[in-house]
Amino acid sequence: MSAHVIPLENLRNTDVSSVGGKNASLGEMISQLHATGVRVPTGFATTAHAFREFLAHNKLDEKIANELKALNTDDTSALAISGKKIRQWIVDTPLPSDLEKSLKKTTHDSSKILQTGLHLQLGLLQQRRTYLTPPLPASKKAS
Repeated sequence: MSAHVIPLENLRNTDVSSVGGKNASLGEMISQLHATGVRVPTGFATTAHAFREFLAHNKLDEKIANELKALNTDDTSALAISGKKIRQWIVDTPLPSDLEKSLKKTTHDSSKILQTGLHLQLGLLQQRRTYLTPPLPASKKAS
C-alpha cells in the first residue's frame, strides 16, 4: 500500500491523525478482536495526506479558502450555499493520477479478498443448511 491508503488491519487507535477516528477504531477492533473469534470485515482507509494532496491538486484548497474568506458565517443561507458549492467542487475534481492508481489497486485487492471470503461464507452457509434442515415428511416429498 502507499501513503494514500492503509489496510484497516494495519491501523491502531494511535493512527487517528492519519486516518481519522472511525478508521483507527476499525483497525483496533480487527487487531484486538480477531484472536477472540469476532470477525470484523477488512478494508482500507484513505489517509489525511491523500486528502490534502487531492485538495492541492488543481488548487482546490485555494478555491475553497477563497470561498470561505468571502463567506458571512452569520448568514445560514450563504453557509448552506457555500457548503453545497464546495461539496460539488470536491465531487467534480478529478483525482491525482497516483492517488487514483493507489485506490484502484487497493479496491481491486480488497475486492478479491472480499469475494474469496464471501464465496467461502456462502459455501459454509449452504453446507450448514444441508445439515440443519430437517427432512421433509414422507407425505410432503416430491415424487
